[in-house]
This record gives sequence, C-alpha cells and structure tokens, in this order.
Amino acid sequence: DYSDRAKGTITNLVGALEEARNSFDKAEEQMKGAMERINILAHELRCHGGVYGYPLISEFGKSLTTAPATAPA
Repeated sequence: DYSDRAKGTITNLVGALEEARNSFDKAEEQMKGAMERINILAHELRCHGGVYGYPLISEFGKSLTTAPATAPA
C-alpha cells in the first residue's frame, strides 16, 4: 500500500532532518551525510508520487530537492 510506503519515507525524512539539525555545529561529514539522506528521500518521494499518481507528493519531493539551490545565502 502506497500510504504505508509514503508514511515510512516521511518518517525517515523527519529523522534525517533531526540528524541534520543536531549535527549543524558538529562535524561537516555528519551534516553532509544527513543532507545526502534528505536528498535521497526527497527524490524517492518525487518518483513514487509520479508512479502512484500523487502529483502533490511529487511536487513536495521536488521542492525538497530544489530548496538548497534556491535558499538565500
């Protein structure tokens, strides 16, 4: 069931975000790893939203993958 899969991905995404927040002032490698995990999960949401016919999920995933590139410095 896609809703279970999406729920799991969102749960993992929240965990990765917390990891990124907690590692903000720590080692660069730890922060980089958390951000890579967020990017992978965002791509997963984008792809699965398209495959299963949930365009809003796809747009959400897309927004997460483009957010770092468009965020103000």
